[in-house]
Amino acid sequence: MSTFSFLFRKNNAGFTLVEVLVYAGVFTVVSGLMVGVFSSVSDIQQRELAKSDISQQSQFVMGAIKRAVSESSAINMTNDESGAVLTLLVEDNTKSPTLIYVENGVVFKKEGSNAPTPLSNNKVSFDSISFVKTANPPGPDTVRVDFTISYNSDVASLSNLTSDYRSAISRVSAVTFDSDLLPSSDGTYNVGSSNPKWLNAFFSGSVNVGTLLNLGTASSDPSGQNGSLYYNTTSSVIRAYVGGAWADLGSSGSGDGTWSSSGSNVYRSSGSVGIGTALIPNTLTVTGTASISGNVGVGDTTPDHKLDVAGNIGLDAGSYINYGDTDGTTGYGLRDNLGTLELKNSGGSWVAIPTSSGVVGSGTASYVAKFSGTSTVSNSLIYDNGTNVGIGTTGPDRKFDLLDALNPQLRLTQSDGTVYADFQTTSNGDLVINVDGISNQLVLDNGGDIGIGTTMPKYKLDLGSGTFGTTGTLFATTTYFTTLNVGTSNGFQVSSAGTVTAGTWNGTALDLSTYTNLTAGRSLTLTNDDVLADAELYTHIDTIVLESPAITDDAIVQHKFPTAVTISRISCSTDVGTATIQFDERAEGTPNTAGTDVMTSALVCDANSEATTLFGNAGIAADAVLSLDIDAVATSPGVVRIHIDYSFDD
Repeated sequence: MSTFSFLFRKNNAGFTLVEVLVYAGVFTVVSGLMVGVFSSVSDIQQRELAKSDISQQSQFVMGAIKRAVSESSAINMTNDESGAVLTLLVEDNTKSPTLIYVENGVVFKKEGSNAPTPLSNNKVSFDSISFVKTANPPGPDTVRVDFTISYNSDVASLSNLTSDYRSAISRVSAVTFDSDLLPSSDGTYNVGSSNPKWLNAFFSGSVNVGTLLNLGTASSDPSGQNGSLYYNTTSSVIRAYVGGAWADLGSSGSGDGTWSSSGSNVYRSSGSVGIGTALIPNTLTVTGTASISGNVGVGDTTPDHKLDVAGNIGLDAGSYINYGDTDGTTGYGLRDNLGTLELKNSGGSWVAIPTSSGVVGSGTASYVAKFSGTSTVSNSLIYDNGTNVGIGTTGPDRKFDLLDALNPQLRLTQSDGTVYADFQTTSNGDLVINVDGISNQLVLDNGGDIGIGTTMPKYKLDLGSGTFGTTGTLFATTTYFTTLNVGTSNGFQVSSAGTVTAGTWNGTALDLSTYTNLTAGRSLTLTNDDVLADAELYTHIDTIVLESPAITDDAIVQHKFPTAVTISRISCSTDVGTATIQFDERAEGTPNTAGTDVMTSALVCDANSEATTLFGNAGIAADAVLSLDIDAVATSPGVVRIHIDYSFDD
């Protein structure tokens, strides 16, 4: 009764804490066991899948290598040496060579210049690969392949899965070859043997022999075809079948008929050679045209011309030498025409050359000969006495002497008959120049006078009725002041005091000291007598000529510029000796009072002196006076020329 009650209460009241804990513990243990079972099953499954991938990739790569090797023409590797790249030669040139190699864990196959093709995927990694070629004569060559493959995974248990593979692959040998037949090593193997021998060999291309080419032997001519060769044991010569018949190529022993070599030279020790002909009457007989780019020597072993002949040259009758590339009527030529020596002229005609003296004719001694005809000579106008040459005279007394008593002796021509100048020495010794047919345009008479427009000059320069003009300075006599006549009575005269007189000599005087309107670029000439107590004041003077200067006054010449100027250069020269000069700027009202020096130091005038940079006061103000000082002279200069370069300021 009580037991029933307990059970009834328990069922109605639920699980106790102890029961719940027991149940939870059992569930946890069972769940843990089930998770472990499931995890183990999953790991085993992943490992099996990884092993399967490794196996499949290995089999695929090995199969691809086997196919490539078996289909190749040759394994291009050194025997018994391991390499990381397998190189195969194949029949298809676009796929040769075929390369198999590993890069970044992937196996690649590269055919010719095509892009590489992967043979494996990224699930596995080929950690290493090597190839070794082995020769197995007389069997085909083989390739041993070794590689290590591993599974690509971040799971440590899977990444540790690796496998090593090794396999040997042989090339396929066949009676019919569709690729090159190559030995596995150089100079090792034969094609056929001395016994038994191959019967015949046929090649459509070239046959290259590294050492000896042994020909067949026979005691007499066998049957043959054009191009056949054999060695004749009876006559000890090599014979060739040419043009349907056997012929000797050469012989041994004495060397008769044999071409020999010495370095780069080929020669025959005896016999004759024919080129273009079988009829060989001489040592060398050539039928046809021969072209030689170098030099040829006949009897000369060191020719330095296109043809050098040591001996005589003979031409058969009717033959000739032609000067030119084209034979026949063009170009000059030389020939013997039945005993007559003839020259072919530029027109292609043959003209006889006189054989007595080559060129016929007569002349006078010392005259230069000229051709008066195509084959005759006579005197020319030129007479050569061995020292001087004359035209029109047999007694030239200068290197070139022209004589014509009636006409001008020399003409300089720019255009025939229209533009020219004649030079003539007249009977009285005058030199006359005529231009373009106009007579007596310039006359230099025997007294030293020059006439322009007149045949009888009366003065050193006589213009006749012409007009004289000049933009320069006109100097008369060495004292620089004289009379310049205009006509016969009137003129200009410059006095020693610097006064210009116009018209008759008692006419109105023009005093330069008060004349201020001269244009720029004038010349002033003074002697020591012209130096006054108070220096003369001039304007616009750029050249000053002092004759026989002396130190007599501080201010020899005073010069005023109406506008401001800048001096850029002062130059001076003397005929002999030296003169020391200085310019200074002074007030116009006090000409003898020392002013400011223009140059930083005095300028010594000799043969040629100039000052271009030594200016302490190069800028001269308007209406300022520039004074010239002679500080010293030496060796008594006769003439001092001073030139001032200046520019007007804006």
